[in-house]
Amino acid sequence: MKAFVRILILAAAVTALSQLCAEPARAQSNDVDALNKRIVELYTAEKYAEAIVLAKQVLEIREKALGPNHPEVALSLAKLADLYIVTGRYADAEPLYQRSLGILQKTYGSNHPSVKQAQQQLDQLKLAQAKRDSGAQVASMPPPPAPAATAPPPQVSAAPPASPSFTTRSARPTPPASAAPAPPSSTLSASTSPALPDFPWPPPTASASYVLPRNLLPDRATVGQVADTIVAALERTGYVERSYFRTQSDGVALVTRLEGINDDGTALAAGKRWPTLQDSKDLMSAVRGLFFVDRGLYRVIVFILQDKPFVQSPDSVSGEQARSWLRTGANMLPAEVANRPFSQGECSVLIYEFASDGTAVRRIDSRLTGREHLEKAGVLAYLGRAN
Repeated sequence: MKAFVRILILAAAVTALSQLCAEPARAQSNDVDALNKRIVELYTAEKYAEAIVLAKQVLEIREKALGPNHPEVALSLAKLADLYIVTGRYADAEPLYQRSLGILQKTYGSNHPSVKQAQQQLDQLKLAQAKRDSGAQVASMPPPPAPAATAPPPQVSAAPPASPSFTTRSARPTPPASAAPAPPSSTLSASTSPALPDFPWPPPTASASYVLPRNLLPDRATVGQVADTIVAALERTGYVERSYFRTQSDGVALVTRLEGINDDGTALAAGKRWPTLQDSKDLMSAVRGLFFVDRGLYRVIVFILQDKPFVQSPDSVSGEQARSWLRTGANMLPAEVANRPFSQGECSVLIYEFASDGTAVRRIDSRLTGREHLEKAGVLAYLGRAN
């Protein structure tokens, strides 16, 4: 009995110590959040010099706490570079973008959407510098590529950018999918399809999830037939855009476009349902555009078709990353994938819900279940009618 009591006392001491050690980290995180919020306020007020001072502070805090090569440091570097661009300090912005890109490449590899987006942003800056040096008007340069995994602003209103974007950039980009595909032993794993890009795997933590009952997909013998049934239900409910990816087990991920939703999970009215970035005529206005995020809730629905169970990654996903899935995925299933047998397959649905407070976007745990999301979206009802 005494031994048991000693164990309880020791466990309590360990718990207290861990909580005590966690306090500085939480306080520091709160400080950074407050500073970032203030930076956005200063930017909106066009007080760029003051915003730059605070952005440097955030970068210094992150470097000391996380080390010089952490993804969140890459995010802070890109944010500071964004501010330099707004003030016309292209020469100061370039080394920051280069360092940010280098960190992301070392962390995630060259094929990760965040890395590609960061490279595009650096290329855009160099183009702007070349035009200015040659006497051309920077405003004439084409708009920068839509963010790819790191910054869909409005997410939520925007598209995911190439380098960590100012207000919607994720501090923790989704890890790249594993390069080692599962052996072709299952019904869905007959062959690897290079035509489909890889979906982040394991999938980032979802806000809600649901496994479709088998009776909703009867007599669907192939992957293509199952996908067609889901697409038909999506089309009937307004989801006319989607993209396809390959999972690590050689399954298929079908992703919908980011949409604005009400608190109860129903879609917003047509004019507000599908958020987009405002048009950008030059690099500077593109950076500014990433600062404006419509308030509200947003979601992306991912249907995963495969015959192997999976677990979700503890990593989160940013709104910009989720929005980039639509643009970076394939527009259709290759025939070799569509013709694969699906007799032992399951359809798992992941709901990614995001909230915007007008300055930044974050993934949230949904108040609704995955099934409720599909019901509110109208998709579940049409799947039922199809059978």
